Amino acid sequence: MKQRLVIKSLPQAFEMVKQMRLSEDWESAYRVGGRRALEQILEGQMRDRIDRHLEEMARREVMDRRNGIFSRHLLTELGDIVLCVPRTRTMSGVEVVRAYCRRTDRVDRMILACFVFGISTRKVAQALLPILGEPVSATTVSRVAKTLDGAVEAFHRRSIRRRYRFLVFGF
Repeated sequence: MKQRLVIKSLPQAFEMVKQMRLSEDWESAYRVGGRRALEQILEGQMRDRIDRHLEEMARREVMDRRNGIFSRHLLTELGDIVLCVPRTRTMSGVEVVRAYCRRTDRVDRMILACFVFGISTRKVAQALLPILGEPVSATTVSRVAKTLDGAVEAFHRRSIRRRYRFLVFGF
């Protein structure tokens, strides 16, 4: 008769994974594999876009040709990936990744969440390091947090329609 182990709690599951000594190797393996897959997908989409552009230019009888590649870093939930962005004489494939984008929207949302929960600008990098595998600079956190400025200003300028009665006692 087979003996089964039933894990009934999260701490028990962590302990089992720890005993198997798979945690760190497994995590780094899936992150590396995920980054490679994402690189291949995005680079393929950029190549396809360039190919479609060149076909359209040839159909219009406009001269254009490939003009090398350049590197672009993109910080994702899986860590930093380096993309080889193809270009032609008149366009670049970087539009696939959004022009001059350095992070995905999800990474920006994680930065904002940390900031909103009261984590200091400098400590956000430490908080996200285990997730992203790359540090986020305090300058980046400040730039991303500035996107909240409009929402905060709108909140402060909103009209209060209800009248409130209150009594203030001396201090």
